[in-house]
Amino acid sequence: MYFCDIIASNFIVFTTINEDATSDEVLESHKQFVVSILLNLYKLLNNTDQTRQAAVTALNKLFEKSNNNQICQAVACLLGYICNEKTYKYLFKKIVWIVNKLCYGTSNYSNSVLLALISSYFYSISINKITLNQDDLNLFSTLLKHDSCEIVQAVRVGLARIHKDSLFLIGFLDCDDTQFYHALLGSTASWYVDEIQQNSENNVAKFIEEHPTLLPIFMIELYDSIRHFSSKIRQMGFNNYDLAFGYPTYVKIAALIAVGTPKVFCAFVQDWPDGDNFKRALFYTSKQHHFPQRAACLTILSLLGELTIDLCQMFIETVRDDPYIQNNGYKSIKFIHSVKDENIILNCLLSYLKSNSMNVRYITARILLHLSQSSLIQFRKVQIMLNDLMLDSSSTEDLWLIKEQDDLSFDCEYYYAGPLKHVIYSLLVQHITGNRSENIRRHKFNNIDLDFIESEKASRFASCIYEKKSEEIPE
Repeated sequence: MYFCDIIASNFIVFTTINEDATSDEVLESHKQFVVSILLNLYKLLNNTDQTRQAAVTALNKLFEKSNNNQICQAVACLLGYICNEKTYKYLFKKIVWIVNKLCYGTSNYSNSVLLALISSYFYSISINKITLNQDDLNLFSTLLKHDSCEIVQAVRVGLARIHKDSLFLIGFLDCDDTQFYHALLGSTASWYVDEIQQNSENNVAKFIEEHPTLLPIFMIELYDSIRHFSSKIRQMGFNNYDLAFGYPTYVKIAALIAVGTPKVFCAFVQDWPDGDNFKRALFYTSKQHHFPQRAACLTILSLLGELTIDLCQMFIETVRDDPYIQNNGYKSIKFIHSVKDENIILNCLLSYLKSNSMNVRYITARILLHLSQSSLIQFRKVQIMLNDLMLDSSSTEDLWLIKEQDDLSFDCEYYYAGPLKHVIYSLLVQHITGNRSENIRRHKFNNIDLDFIESEKASRFASCIYEKKSEEIPE
């Protein structure tokens, strides 16, 4: 409630300064400060119905009093995340109000504000699972005939975000396959990694699979979206990113296409003149701060099948990453079916077997055994490397492995697999006998063993306390 009062009162005062006596830099910094604060309040203002209602009222007041288009755009974006089934019509009324003012030439708002309101309205409908009524359909069918291509595209993207019937939507939008594809693609932009975004990504991948002529268009756009990345982590312009509701998730969609139609996808990359540049761009993209995108990069490069130094590094990095990426790393090993520069790869993997991390050693052993199983490396070489690993005294350290999970999750659960050398021995036995299991767990102790272990721990702890107290007693 405190922030709602600040929005309704202080923000207007803060932005209302003497423009004649103030430099452009100060004016811009004031505006960007307010925009940044607004775009970071969506969680605080979305806790209870009371807070949400107060926030909607305060934001409406700020919207009506501000004469700055970017601040109004930020307010519109924020309303899209705060409005629920009781308040979402505030956005609809704002859209109608601005459209009417634009028609009569009395509007001081730019198209960017109207675009933000349209995007927010559709986002609010999607997260609250609201069905469009006849008033909605009438308004948006009118806006689809607007002179501004940006407004038409915003309506198409919004409808694509909530669509359930592609044939009906294509007919309603009156567009061709390429235009509908771009509408679906735009609907994947979101602040959140959530079910709505994942559904939108699945819709794009499915549509491209059903219309193969769109694949070259998508791949060129994908490459253009990631070709600027390098070994340095690139910081995004957060205000611009948030005001645009994020960017289309090209890399995640590409991973879905690669998994769904691997032969078609791999054949395209193989014949593509920019294929090698594309692979390198994926490697650099995997270093950016976006964990679902990093996982998707690994999936794509693994499905392409060639183990390179870059891909080795990506596999190793997974064990230090998000739980979903760790699981994805283990699952993606099976896609490897060729090795680039065997000796270089073997030397690289050998160096990872000497890592201080037991998890790095474990995933390296998994890679080596897969290469042997696929007849890419002689088993004798792998056996020698893993025997040396088990004889290494530091391999007696315990190994904890991530629990398997299929969906994107922030849960991070590990289980105790046992000393590393025992786990590696089990992997070798499974490899030789052909009796493989997905999870390697230590043998369960019986109750007597557990009681003994707990008693031993208690006695050691007690002896430590006794020794410390004995040292403190003066003679």
